[in-house]
Parts: sequence; structure tokens; C-alpha cells
Amino acid sequence: MLLTGICLVLVSCNQKDTQSQSTSETTTATAKSITYKDISIDELQSAFGKEDYILIDVRTPEEIANGMIEGAKHIDYVSTDFKDQINLLDKNQNYVVYCRSGGRSTKTSQLMQKLGFKNVANLEGGYLAFTDSQ
Repeated sequence: MLLTGICLVLVSCNQKDTQSQSTSETTTATAKSITYKDISIDELQSAFGKEDYILIDVRTPEEIANGMIEGAKHIDYVSTDFKDQINLLDKNQNYVVYCRSGGRSTKTSQLMQKLGFKNVANLEGGYLAFTDSQ
């Protein structure tokens, strides 16, 4: 009787470990599929006129007042409808996202990938890197 109880506990623990491992592998695979690419200022500048992409500036209106990359679409990261505005974009277009230095644009790129956008790039260094290159 005692031996039967020990065997049941061992089998039960083994099944939980297998289920846990399977769940962990699925989560890792899912996380790996949610990717975006980082691009440098040089890569962005060499792509001007060669690739069809839309620039998205996710800085605040106060930051925009100091300038922005010509042709960029402004979607304020801290606005209450930010996610809704992002979700209205064509998920099949190519996008390059930037902010002041790269933090908010990284989060935006991750969000866009989770929402099903096909081709999203984050501008490394953001607007500061862009203005330094001019």
C-alpha cells in the first residue's frame, strides 16, 4: 500500500514536470517569434528612397516642437489612445519607429509585433542619434 502511494506521487510529479517543460518551451518559442529589428542611422539613411516604409515618431508634442524627421507620422506614446492609433495602421506596411533615444520606440516596436505587424524596425538612438548625424 505504501509502495503504491509512493509510485502515484512519483508519477504525478513527473507528469507535472513534463507539462511545465512543455509550457516553458511554448512560451520561449512564442517569445522568439515576436521580434523586430533594430536599425542604425546609417541603415535608415541608406534606405531613404530605396524602400517603402513609414516613419513613426512616438515622442510627446513638446518633444516634437523641437523638430522631427521629415515625413514622419506622429503618434504620442503617452496619449490615452496610443494603442488604438497604432492598431489602425496597415499591418502589412514597413515601419521605422523612433523616439528621443530608443526606449519608447523599442516598446512600441514590441507592441506592434504583438499586434501582428509584419515589418517593424526600431531606430537605434532615436531622434538624438538622427540629429547628431546631421
